[in-house]
Amino acid sequence: MGDSTEARAINYAEQVLAVHDVYNEAKQATASLKHLFAAEAAYAARKRELAEAIADRTSMVTSELRAKYNDLSATAFKPVLDLALQDDPDLKRLRFQMVSTQHEHDKCSGEIKSTEAFVRVLTARMENLNGLLNFYAAVKTTKSTTTKPSS
Repeated sequence: MGDSTEARAINYAEQVLAVHDVYNEAKQATASLKHLFAAEAAYAARKRELAEAIADRTSMVTSELRAKYNDLSATAFKPVLDLALQDDPDLKRLRFQMVSTQHEHDKCSGEIKSTEAFVRVLTARMENLNGLLNFYAAVKTTKSTTTKPSS
């Protein structure tokens, strides 16, 4: 005989249903979410810094050009300004960094959504396993109360 019913039930829950594996995966995914949220916040902060730097540099270039071409009308000045803003090496660098940071931020947001969905799936699996184990316990309780001999 060797194995008791309880030992077989525990073995079944652990080996076949992988109850603890699902729980551990959910814990890892939740911990991963914490790091992803921190990374997303860092990317958002970096984007704000870059947007501010772009605005500052744009303002500086505009001011320098306006001082240099103070005799031009607003209509004549606009193409000169547009070209200068497009060709400014600092603005090019900042815009490139902004695009790169936006890409990383979007990638991180996608990972967050994917991980959140995975956590929801694991949570649903744990709830199903809980229901199944409760069902097995109820069946065992019912069998044990109906098979007891009456005195």
